[in-house]
Amino acid sequence: MAQLDALAYSMSTDAAAEGSPMVRIGNREQIFTTSLLLADDEEATVRVTIGQWHVDLSLVFVAERNGQSPGTVSWSGEGNVVRFHAVGWKNVGGASTTEPAGFGDVNGRRMYFQLAQHRIGSMNLAHLFISLGDAQ
Repeated sequence: MAQLDALAYSMSTDAAAEGSPMVRIGNREQIFTTSLLLADDEEATVRVTIGQWHVDLSLVFVAERNGQSPGTVSWSGEGNVVRFHAVGWKNVGGASTTEPAGFGDVNGRRMYFQLAQHRIGSMNLAHLFISLGDAQ
């Protein structure tokens, strides 16, 4: 296991050192992706580091509530913390955001998120993608 951890670390730091994106989608560079298995109302927090800067992202799947449309994602931010709330995502066949959503700027580049989810029993299998657009 330690050898696999060392290999994964070596691969991620080598790619970052080269300065070339590992994945490009259109005019965006995918800089972070993670998969999470969450119960409803369970919060996950991840830190995304970009050079010397970081942002803490929080994700919560919440049941449908009065006044909130099912199948939506809202976000709010303060400082370097961004909170995403996915409301009423219950589709066992899966659901996703329909396009990258911009939520901030880093060094003159727009930051985007995309979210895909599958409902497995009472759990949410979520895939979170963070990307940066080309410099303006």
